[in-house]
Amino acid sequence: MSSEAGLFALIGAGPSLDYCDTEISDLLRRGAHFFISDSIASGFLRRWRPRRASVFTVENRRHMYIHRISGEVDFSVLAYQGANARNLRFTKARVVSQFKITGESGELPMLHSPGTVFGVMLSCAATVNVSSDSREIHLLGADLSYIDNQVYCRYIDDHTPPGNRLLTRELWQFEIMLKKSSVVHLRAGYAIRTGFELAQSRENLCQFVKSAPKSTRFIEYSPLGLETPDVERRFPARS
Repeated sequence: MSSEAGLFALIGAGPSLDYCDTEISDLLRRGAHFFISDSIASGFLRRWRPRRASVFTVENRRHMYIHRISGEVDFSVLAYQGANARNLRFTKARVVSQFKITGESGELPMLHSPGTVFGVMLSCAATVNVSSDSREIHLLGADLSYIDNQVYCRYIDDHTPPGNRLLTRELWQFEIMLKKSSVVHLRAGYAIRTGFELAQSRENLCQFVKSAPKSTRFIEYSPLGLETPDVERRFPARS
């Protein structure tokens, strides 16, 4: 299987990812480089086993996202310089590259942050050196209009009945948010991302896409993703 230079697949934790099996299979066949959000990485890598995969992590709180990934899966890690060092302990040797965010000092490579880990992945895919003059970047699971994908992953999925995540999350999200929000603030020490903050991140991503070279194609499959003519919107083959 050959790899197409400049072909990237960005994997977010949004529920629309459940509808993109056909698209993921095609991107695997074409040899895309997969950039994966840490919160979805364990399940995604266990199922799909891409030949080229990089997991992005940015949070400075402790979590078990990367620790859950099987030692049999090959992947590299791109970590924000402020990420918690304990999150970067692995059961086997991994290639870990650190980066800084625009405006920070230091010698590390710099990435743009629109306000979400998905935005950092998009920045990397749009700027990393490739041998091709053009880029093709596929955005999957980029449902930035939901209240908080991280809250979904931590709390709602464990409480939803078996079945379609896209449907069950709609029914359970408000109840679980009300039950868990105070616990999040008191015990974890970080605030829930508000819909306004996600809307700001979404707008920042749109502005970043507009500034990208015209030789870069952005293709998205989320019904709740980036609203800009610079992004090609497609319906997943499985609907």
